[in-house]
Amino acid sequence: MRIYHDVSDREIEHEYIQALKWRNINQKVQYLWGAADNYYKSTWSREKFFDKNKSIILWSSWVFTEVSWKGKDKEKSSYTNTSEYETFIDEYLFDASEKILLVSLWCWNGQPEKSLLLSIVEKKLKNEYLHIDFVAVDYSLRMLELAQENLADINIKKTFIRADIMSESFRKYIKKYVKNHWYTEVFYAFLWHSIVAFNPTVIAEDFYNMMTPNDWLWFDISVKPELEAIAINRYNYLIRDEFFSENLMYPLLEVWITLEHWSIKLYYSNEKESNAIRFRFVFEPRDSIYTEYSDRIYRFIKWEQITLLDIYIHDAEWIKWFMKNHWFLLFKSSKYSFEKDVFEEAQFLYKINTN
Repeated sequence: MRIYHDVSDREIEHEYIQALKWRNINQKVQYLWGAADNYYKSTWSREKFFDKNKSIILWSSWVFTEVSWKGKDKEKSSYTNTSEYETFIDEYLFDASEKILLVSLWCWNGQPEKSLLLSIVEKKLKNEYLHIDFVAVDYSLRMLELAQENLADINIKKTFIRADIMSESFRKYIKKYVKNHWYTEVFYAFLWHSIVAFNPTVIAEDFYNMMTPNDWLWFDISVKPELEAIAINRYNYLIRDEFFSENLMYPLLEVWITLEHWSIKLYYSNEKESNAIRFRFVFEPRDSIYTEYSDRIYRFIKWEQITLLDIYIHDAEWIKWFMKNHWFLLFKSSKYSFEKDVFEEAQFLYKINTN
């Protein structure tokens, strides 16, 4: 199945150069080239770590489901409760008679969507008027290829788009796609906590300008716990997880930098305005490093930081306040947790406020 490209290889290389220049390996760059395969291979190998640390259920965007690096399902229990996705939109989606498009933004390997799409196919058999198509969007070509493999057997129209979802180009592309196919409703979905990698203001403004009054914005997050120590202890464990470190540093292999050159550190802080906890994972060189990429020389001096992961654990009430002030109407929200004494998860379903 064809993958449509809204970004070129040249643009992606430019993005990587900018990431090195600004010492910030952002989410778009994290899973380029072989990093996607490496991530799922490491996730497969992580079983022993979790068997020994059953109380440590990491943020589900890092655990996801247990799948192999080849993108095939693994018959193991999942830390991502996809049944929550199905329950959440059942009353809004499955009784509809309109022509609907479900757009998964930052789809990764398509695994969370699989259970949801299977449920959609089952519902379509019972409702002849229900018409739902699916679009998967990611910046990583390899992630899209894995998503194709995981979703290949599902009998639903599927389109895969390689794009920067925050770009003006993508906004125009998807609006044209919706218009050309006569969809009456669009569900823009950030599943698997993928929304935490983006600036909330950019998300709110971009999607307010992208959506029509009939469209929906749907996302889930990890909710800030009452005891901040729970969150801090959870992420401190990541420092000792060799698989986590290997995945974080993978983009730097392109410039011949490996873990032996670095020490990994975690910085956390309370964001006063949003009542969130910010976690920033950085690599610091033990000695100065000189390297070259695309005819440019980079000098990473001793103790100079490169940010490899920058995430926020938000307060659910602040999210509601923030979205309301950006003219979004909350239709549904829910909280749930997988195990005792770990983060609660929260999901939100919004429409734009046109009044």
